[in-house]
Amino acid sequence: MTTAFAPGRETISLELHSSVRVIVSRHPIVSTWAMNQTGASLVPLLPIPDAAVIFRRGDDAVVLRISQDTAGDTGRLGDGAPLGLACSIVGPDLAADAVGTILNYWLIMAPNPT
Repeated sequence: MTTAFAPGRETISLELHSSVRVIVSRHPIVSTWAMNQTGASLVPLLPIPDAAVIFRRGDDAVVLRISQDTAGDTGRLGDGAPLGLACSIVGPDLAADAVGTILNYWLIMAPNPT
């Protein structure tokens, strides 16, 4: 466990925007969604598992393909797990990917002391 994300006496959880959803599927859901957007080309789909974080930007849905491990960590954060605990379950690269995604897209509404 990396000490940068280690749980301590003072931990916080993150309140994510209400539109944020994390989906993990055994089907190619991101490719299927992209292929059904206006102007998209039809291409053969590879039968591979997929994971996505989905949120709204105004009237638009944003669908980002993420790894299944990152989806698990992002889902834990969205479910209110303390930041240190959620990030200590996975390696530092995956924790950074999950936290980086929610930071880059301004998906945190508020930090919550737990």
